[in-house]
Amino acid sequence: MYGCRSNTGQLPIKCSVSCDDGWFHIIDVLSALIVDYYPDAIAILIKEKYGTLRFHLANYPKEDYLLGLINMVDSLSEITCEKCGNKGSIYYDNWVRVRCRKHKELHEHKKEVINMNLLPFDPNTIGGMWSEMIALLLREIKMHEEHNEMPLVNFTKFEAIAGKLSIEYTGGNRITKGMIDLLIKYANTVDPKTGEITVIDI
Repeated sequence: MYGCRSNTGQLPIKCSVSCDDGWFHIIDVLSALIVDYYPDAIAILIKEKYGTLRFHLANYPKEDYLLGLINMVDSLSEITCEKCGNKGSIYYDNWVRVRCRKHKELHEHKKEVINMNLLPFDPNTIGGMWSEMIALLLREIKMHEEHNEMPLVNFTKFEAIAGKLSIEYTGGNRITKGMIDLLIKYANTVDPKTGEITVIDI
């Protein structure tokens, strides 16, 4: 997926993508970061599984920064409509899917996955989509601290400055950096309230 262009200028196809269009922007943002750090990486599997986006790579160094990137992509897909890319929620009946209000089916039930009480700021100052993204980040950081020996992370600032999300923190490790880099890069391409894509060129 990220290999060299052929003589015809086409990128070689390394894997199929098995998800709806709404997650393509998340994949684009992740891909831009992967290419920056691991230009020889090859995407071997990109698909929806149990309602969220799964992303598998080959030909890359097994290092923690990449784990952080992929971890955050999985989390962001929990609140991104797989159909359109706008702010969504996990819904379920016989299947689990992430949908916005427009694309959910009438018989589906919403599953609450985000604890907004963890936020150390007023969500009204940041926007609904960005606030949910940060709540997911805090959930993942706490899980890694408790179960994967991540050094403690101290967040000192979550702020919107001139329409851009800024996060300041100390501590953590390369997983932490990967998660935060992905979140900030993605957040700064979508509307802070609705999640609608505002910047296409990554």
